[in-house]
Amino acid sequence: MKQLFAIAQLTLRAALRERVAWSMLVLVAGTLLLLPLGLRGDGTLAGELRMHVRYSTGISVALLAAMTLWVSCAAVAGDLSSKRLHMVLTKPVSRAVLWWGKWLAVSALSVSLLMICGGVTYWRVMQRVRDPGVNAEERARIEATLLTARRPERPRDEDLTERALELYGEQVRLGRIHPEAPKEEVLRELRNLALTFRYAAQQHETVQWEIPLSRPLVSDDRLQLSFTFDGASMGVSRIPGEWRIRRTEDGDAVFSARIEETPSGETVLEVPMSDALLGANTLWVSFENQSEDAQMVFFRTRDGILLYRSAGGFGPNLFRALTLLAGLLALLAALGVSTGSLFSLPVACYATAMILVLQAFSGTLERVLEEGTVLNAQREHGAVMRGVDSVSMAAYRGMHALIRPLDVDRPLDRVSRGVLVSGAEAGRTLGFRMLPGLLVISLVGIGLFHRREAGVAE
Repeated sequence: MKQLFAIAQLTLRAALRERVAWSMLVLVAGTLLLLPLGLRGDGTLAGELRMHVRYSTGISVALLAAMTLWVSCAAVAGDLSSKRLHMVLTKPVSRAVLWWGKWLAVSALSVSLLMICGGVTYWRVMQRVRDPGVNAEERARIEATLLTARRPERPRDEDLTERALELYGEQVRLGRIHPEAPKEEVLRELRNLALTFRYAAQQHETVQWEIPLSRPLVSDDRLQLSFTFDGASMGVSRIPGEWRIRRTEDGDAVFSARIEETPSGETVLEVPMSDALLGANTLWVSFENQSEDAQMVFFRTRDGILLYRSAGGFGPNLFRALTLLAGLLALLAALGVSTGSLFSLPVACYATAMILVLQAFSGTLERVLEEGTVLNAQREHGAVMRGVDSVSMAAYRGMHALIRPLDVDRPLDRVSRGVLVSGAEAGRTLGFRMLPGLLVISLVGIGLFHRREAGVAE
């Protein structure tokens, strides 16, 4: 253990002597302190605070990731090229201790700076909210929707396969679908169409969603109904309607609210906690389109209808999000030290950066793995092209497995909207995804380091 901390201390000193590290620190400070002065958002205080959390803190995290990439790759590759590591390797210190010591130093530096960035963000947000120029009504609205941690309760997933098959039969009878068209692909598109209409309401139509709750409602709960429009029929400016919440599908409404909103963006309605809601395990939410102009309104199919319930405060929620990002920086440090154990400094930086690029396109990879490649859809290809498709899919699966530990669900974006980043989620992600990923990377990195020849005749 004494050797481990000695290596970490030496690595930390070397990192702080790097000009790149100090340049990144200056950029991080400028991003946190100067960038918010240029952010305008949508003109509201809530929009300004969201921009501050998402962009100034998000850019700071990206700069810290770039610094971590460079410092971690230089921890081994740079020390070998400058021959600083040669004297250490002649001492009775195992390469495993060297690897872990260097990873510990880089991770400690990156995570410490990340937490400082989080502290500055929290201070700036709270300072802005407590400004005497902010009126009490606006402050209360922000505290209810942004400076909080709200657990989203979503509508129950529905199997729309039967409806897609009905639409398929209708379109085939009308001659709008070619008989030789790939049925699975057509059905997938028709499911998306059915889902779009499931979250739409025509004139005088009432649509309803069942929302199971994660736990029964209690008197201390703060409940909110959130709906996000995704557009309406052409020419409409405002949509009148009425929202209702019921305990059962056909029961009496325990909450109702009339609205007349522009069909765009998110709207949040406060739902007073009443005796009729206490103990509910499931709620039914309905919307009646009361337009007189034959207008149709659409809600977003992903998180377009939500019930929010209070689950904590802004500070702990921001800290849990930063904990997830700290895990990402620790994994990035492990990747950098491992690639630096095999390659020269420029090649190690390039290889680690390519992994980050793959992570940025993780959604595309997941879609390809779910839907297949273009070659898979075109069945007229011969055995050679089918073999190419199989090899491509295997490569995609390998890339997805590589970047899976780095994939988290936009923690800063959720904090900026007052949506809960739960401790259970952070624990699962760190314990069951990032920690195994770190152990695998460390084993590979230490193995590569053992095979690396440090002394080469010149």
